[in-house]
Amino acid sequence: NPFWIHIGLLPEMRESEPLRGEPEEVSRELPLVINGRIMPGDVDRFTFHAKQGTRLVIDAGARDVIPYLADAVPGWFQAVLTLHDSSGKKVASADSFHFRQDPAILYEVPRDDQYTVTIRDSLFRGREDFVYRMSVGELPFLTSIFPLGARIDSDIEIQLDGWNLSQTTIQLKTGTRRSYRP
Repeated sequence: NPFWIHIGLLPEMRESEPLRGEPEEVSRELPLVINGRIMPGDVDRFTFHAKQGTRLVIDAGARDVIPYLADAVPGWFQAVLTLHDSSGKKVASADSFHFRQDPAILYEVPRDDQYTVTIRDSLFRGREDFVYRMSVGELPFLTSIFPLGARIDSDIEIQLDGWNLSQTTIQLKTGTRRSYRP
């Protein structure tokens, strides 16, 4: 059976199961990727410090990692993210992002504080193959592009929108026409 392996530039950590459901302290500086697994009834919690003005991106990849589980009903892990501040107040949550089935939270941090992010299955199911990779930090995150297409063999400027982007436009030369047979 084929499996994906994800290789990236960010530091990575694996979740551990803390005692009595206490949040796991993120011991590394952000940004980072947290690799974890959701078991039946499980809610994974991670705490971290964020500074005022940070444009925080929390991007969970569950269906990006394993898109379909043949013997699960429904046939996938539907991740839900929730972000709380140190007082326990829910400040953001997500169960998808536009047409993408995995959730992402985009949150501008209003004050220096300790935050807790939780991830769980929407139906509180779980098993060994309910795995996720959750990126947390002030990371680039693309929310839209325009235009969505261009004529073959042309130059086009693409407008980018999102969080923490180093540029908002890119110049693109589309491919050349090859023999096309309808």
